[in-house]
Amino acid sequence: MSIVKKVSRTKKTKKFSKKERSKLNEVSIPTEKSTPPENLSDYIISVYGNSGCGKTSLLAEFPGYVIAQFESRRKGLSVRKVDCSYISIDDYGNTDYRPFEKFYNFVINAKEDKTVKGIAIDTFNLLFQSAEDYVCDNQGITHPNDANDYGKTWKKVQTIVRNILNVYLESGKGLAFIDHSTSVEVEVNSSKYWVTQPDLRDSGTGPLPVIKQMTDAVIYYEIESDGSRSMRIQPTKNIYCKSGIDGHFRTPEGELISKFSVGNSPKKAYDNLVDAFNNKMSNPKKSTKKKLRKS
Repeated sequence: MSIVKKVSRTKKTKKFSKKERSKLNEVSIPTEKSTPPENLSDYIISVYGNSGCGKTSLLAEFPGYVIAQFESRRKGLSVRKVDCSYISIDDYGNTDYRPFEKFYNFVINAKEDKTVKGIAIDTFNLLFQSAEDYVCDNQGITHPNDANDYGKTWKKVQTIVRNILNVYLESGKGLAFIDHSTSVEVEVNSSKYWVTQPDLRDSGTGPLPVIKQMTDAVIYYEIESDGSRSMRIQPTKNIYCKSGIDGHFRTPEGELISKFSVGNSPKKAYDNLVDAFNNKMSNPKKSTKKKLRKS
């Protein structure tokens, strides 16, 4: 089965007559604003943070969610998952197993399975790498640069990932991305500083633009200096986050939530995230302790 061809042809399965195409392209101006969904699971979210902070366990708490597990053979977590363990293109000669092909079959089954309310991809970075390996293997190369085609192969990788996600999203079910965090140095107006962001390649044909464009919210799951855990939903100069959901992630007083505590268990983290979405959490209180002056 050629996934590259199947995914890239998903929008060409039916030929429309001129009359049908005309109807599809008609526009009706709405008279009222749209109403955002009231359930967190109706949105596309991304959760990223340091290894071991609880990202996978958090998504396992989402009702009806199944995790596509690309990180190899993880056995220590009690989660509903499908093993899509990543293997390198260097190992393709030793097995018929292809992680991207398995993910494709997982998506098709998840669309039809009524017990599945959403899927989480752990990690999106490894899904993207699996797609890159699969495209290269189909073209008889080991790296997109080997094609020497002015970036067309890089673009093909991103396109089939977008296509397979769009095929899944036609189901109306939930989608979440999980990734580790990294720090990158950026320069703006000759000023350099470090930014914490998902550990994804940030280029026009890379995976980070997919996260930035497809998600409604990007959440940074962080471990504080005292060992406690929190989630950040509003960006700072040095941390990438976002919340593009009107009317949610606000305090009871109506202020935007910047970050909130998530306790010390996956269930507590899930409950607090839902409460934050439903405007029931407050921002951390600013410390009122005064520094002692040396005499």
